[in-house]
Amino acid sequence: MTVEFLHIVLKITYPIANFVFDALYRVFNGPTKPLPAIDNKILLMSATELAEKIRKQQIKCKDVMRAYVKRSQLVNPYINAVTDSRYVDALQDAIAVDRFLESGEKTEDQIAEKTPLLGVPFTCKEVLGIKGILFLRFIILFSCCRTRFGYWSLGIFLVTSMGPKATRFFTNSL
Repeated sequence: MTVEFLHIVLKITYPIANFVFDALYRVFNGPTKPLPAIDNKILLMSATELAEKIRKQQIKCKDVMRAYVKRSQLVNPYINAVTDSRYVDALQDAIAVDRFLESGEKTEDQIAEKTPLLGVPFTCKEVLGIKGILFLRFIILFSCCRTRFGYWSLGIFLVTSMGPKATRFFTNSL
């Protein structure tokens, strides 16, 4: 009975609260502004399409990264999504990917099998620990720090999804 009652209350109050908060947002911030139009066709390609074109060297990873960095910098004032960035490092990584592909060290098939999204840009939430990037550690405490290693998020994911065995392994490893 209480679950059904709660469901009914939420069904009624949620739309009202949503309307009120939207109205307050518009009063204090004004109407939302549309994002600038996408002016680069690279930004409209899927991740798999980008990965394939990068592997086949039909498009430079550096050009892809530049397009995404430019777009990120262009829309961030509108959506406030970036808490920390590594644009310079990302461009250097993209150049390294281009050099690796030009070297012919691995075949296109080997790259597709082992690193299928090589060179494709991505973003992640600040709760993931990536080397040199700010992240929220121990969310309950809301403490921010920079990681020295890029493995915190993997360890936390494995500990929470695998139970006691993973907890013992990661506790002893760290």
